[in-house]
Amino acid sequence: MATPLGNEIVKSFKLRGYSLKLDARKHFESLLSALEDRSEVKEWMGKVLDTIEKRLELLSPLIGKEDLLRAIQDCSREESGEDDHHVLSIISAFQVPKFTYSYERKKYIPSANPSSLLYSGADAKAELFNSRYDLLCQRTSRHDLFTPAVAGGSSKEKKFHLKKIDYLLGTSDKLSDVIILGMISQMKSNRYSLEDPTGVVTMDLSETKFQSGLYAEGCFVLVEGWYEDYTFHVIAMGFPPTEKSE
Repeated sequence: MATPLGNEIVKSFKLRGYSLKLDARKHFESLLSALEDRSEVKEWMGKVLDTIEKRLELLSPLIGKEDLLRAIQDCSREESGEDDHHVLSIISAFQVPKFTYSYERKKYIPSANPSSLLYSGADAKAELFNSRYDLLCQRTSRHDLFTPAVAGGSSKEKKFHLKKIDYLLGTSDKLSDVIILGMISQMKSNRYSLEDPTGVVTMDLSETKFQSGLYAEGCFVLVEGWYEDYTFHVIAMGFPPTEKSE
């Protein structure tokens, strides 16, 4: 039967998108049970989880005892001032680690196909734009204007919701106040479209107000407008918001 400390460990790991194997949980619980101060228990759990996220290259969110021990040892060395982790590394252009964004875990994970070739296949171009879209989409979703409102919160700031193009294509009704992140393309002469991984929609730019900047085919933009008769009527177009390094 799980103890309160064991349940707290399981909950903390689940909040970060991980699960512990039974032997790993019992070992971690035995180590933390030796600490009398509850705040110290939470502090060490946070340190171990941070180490797992930053330093361990896991192939699965299920953590075994060996991976847990490595994280604990790294934390112990760092606390004792014996941390030998390299701050700066020089990596060959053909050996740069490749990561892909996981919507399930909401973080970047090592790619299943890490090879880096000088001359890639035809599908590499589509993969490049998909990766670029994933990066901008998750960055935009973290912005204050797009984060969901907190229940019971006092903030009166208006919140927006990003929609995918298949949301438009799946209805025949008029949709107003729609915001979409997508890539500008021109499939027909003098007729611009908006693309994302779910589909393509034709844009009407006759009444569009543009944010200052350079717009070209292949660039990603945030567009606001309404959808009717298989056309997205854009009233405002701008670039995805930037994000501070911290």
